[in-house]
Amino acid sequence: ELGKTVFDLFQKQDAAKLKPYLLAKSEVEKAFGSSEQFRSLTKKKKKIFVSSTYERNKEIGESWIDFYTGKDKETSALLKAGKYESTEAAERKDNGTTVARIVVRFNENGKLHIINLNAAKVKDYWKLLSWIEVK
Repeated sequence: ELGKTVFDLFQKQDAAKLKPYLLAKSEVEKAFGSSEQFRSLTKKKKKIFVSSTYERNKEIGESWIDFYTGKDKETSALLKAGKYESTEAAERKDNGTTVARIVVRFNENGKLHIINLNAAKVKDYWKLLSWIEVK
């Protein structure tokens, strides 16, 4: 569901609605809190981890969103004209954190393209991690 929603928003070139799908600061601990690495940190280091993880994810993720919603004219046009085909996701545990690689397939002018997304599970829903790639 997240992959299809992200594709639809890229098609509409709606960066403002895409950015809230990135992991929020309040969600970092919920997503990574069950990992052994996180649990082994001191309270102070946990705060630093949450803050730095959020800032890095926001900066990189928003850069990709801006890139694909106008800064890169060619890819933005490709996404806008594309026709959704399918979404595939592979869920796994990464040091105790549930993450997924999401692949969205779409067709533009007879050519198959993909959007690669990484996501983390936050309780019972998914949020995007910073890596967003259109091929």
